[in-house]
Amino acid sequence: MVSSARGVVLVAMSLLLASCASNNPSVTSPPTSSAASTAPSQDTAPPPLPATPTQPGRIPTTFEDEGRTLFLDSGAVRIGVDANWGGAIREIWYNGDNVINNYDGGRLMAVSFYDSDLPPASSHPNDTGWNATPSDMYNSANPLVDYAFSDNELYTRSRYIQWFPDDKGGGRTHPVPTNIIVESRIAFFGTPETIRVSYRVVNEGDDSHAIANQEFPFAYVRTPYNRYVSYTGSDPWTNGQPTIVTMPSSGTGGATAIATERWAGFMNPEDEGLVLWAPQSYGQFTYGHFDNPGPVENSTFYLLPRALFSIPAGFSQETYVFIFMGNWVRSRAQIHQLAVSLDFDDIMPPFGTIDAPSQGGTVSGVATLDGWAIDDLGVATIRFTVDGESHGAATYGGQREDVARDYPGLPGSPYFGFWLHLDTRTLPNGTHTLELVAEDTSGNTSQLRPGILSINVQN
Repeated sequence: MVSSARGVVLVAMSLLLASCASNNPSVTSPPTSSAASTAPSQDTAPPPLPATPTQPGRIPTTFEDEGRTLFLDSGAVRIGVDANWGGAIREIWYNGDNVINNYDGGRLMAVSFYDSDLPPASSHPNDTGWNATPSDMYNSANPLVDYAFSDNELYTRSRYIQWFPDDKGGGRTHPVPTNIIVESRIAFFGTPETIRVSYRVVNEGDDSHAIANQEFPFAYVRTPYNRYVSYTGSDPWTNGQPTIVTMPSSGTGGATAIATERWAGFMNPEDEGLVLWAPQSYGQFTYGHFDNPGPVENSTFYLLPRALFSIPAGFSQETYVFIFMGNWVRSRAQIHQLAVSLDFDDIMPPFGTIDAPSQGGTVSGVATLDGWAIDDLGVATIRFTVDGESHGAATYGGQREDVARDYPGLPGSPYFGFWLHLDTRTLPNGTHTLELVAEDTSGNTSQLRPGILSINVQN
């Protein structure tokens, strides 16, 4: 069965990824739908409850191997991991309800990867370009390469396949494997209601994939949990009033919003549900509701922390995320305690584009190069080279309200612009190459889009 909801969601995501390759700032927009869109409504949050102590450590866990599904049970929460769909989490049971939407192989909770230089090549609703996923649009089996349960932790290893195989040598009965290996480690942590998940992505091939808004991770949540909650204020870790958005019961809606403390979740009317904390993300979440025809489970909510990075040959990266089940106020209190006791590496590189000159453009005299760059913790410098030789650094800090709108809540907002002057009279006439590389305050670097820029000097 083709995942119509995931197709809609991923087409919207692919529009973002395609815009990453342009010279304009990009934003995750809620996907279009033939159904009417209903604006979410703002609710008033209840006052915070007293914090409860959290002692980080693994919780005694019962493991059951039922073939298709591998279960972890803390006594309060039961997790089901799909051994046939690349190790994705297909079930999280709490108080008698499964919170995760597992209607097909495109839902679940997992990670997924894109390439902004390989966007959709057709108008097919499930064409998402290069897109490595646990299963594909045909719900093809993708059994785990390996798994093991030890010391109250489940380890899985899988080779991801292409979501849209039809133009990649595959089809309905022929999934297309990629060079992307995903390892996960899942354990209850601190309390029986808290889950720590480690995802490691490895590119075993020689292929490279351009920077994109990766799903690292994503979660599809069942429709009874219709209240989005996060903290969007400017004073984190002080129990400031959160934002609660009641999602529409029909139609399609959603947004990309600040998540200052890097958590967000979906709750039921009793304020119970799932909170996802992604401490190594960009501090923004995309959330949405996708209304689809057919069974009620074909409609779903979607949760995505923003993560921007490329996947070059030989790439390896690990991220930690935490899932909290129950009342969001208690979940938030636990996040505050863990944020103090745990340290996380900054794994997100800067991201940005060169606005001018354009690829292949002609320049003369003293040419101005300009563009913008962002980072989750802050841009430190932007170095540029001409024909592979260093020419110093750009001036950073120009006002860019357009970028601030598309990437809200980041450090230094809205001063994301950069510029530099290049005296082309010092270069011989003809074709030359420019490259700009941004470095953040943690030392992560990233080549600004569109990568190597070719210009034609004519003086």
